[in-house]
Amino acid sequence: MIRHNLATLVSQALERARGASVLLSETLPAVTIGTPAHEDHGDFSCNVAMQLAKAEKKAPRQVAELLLAHLEDREGLVARTEI
Repeated sequence: MIRHNLATLVSQALERARGASVLLSETLPAVTIGTPAHEDHGDFSCNVAMQLAKAEKKAPRQVAELLLAHLEDREGLVARTEI
């Protein structure tokens, strides 16, 4: 359930970023929420910035920063984000 809710938050951030013309890709990748290989890297992970980097002609970090700028967590599901 939490993974689904997090995936929805990231998907909405993708749509908002595209709507703001920050992301130019016409096709957005499916959002998958995973578990980091190392416990000290957090509870959940998402590689959508890596998937979009080439199409956007930007570094993955830049794409991730754009997505975080458009992430709206009104329900308080996310305590902290890191790139």
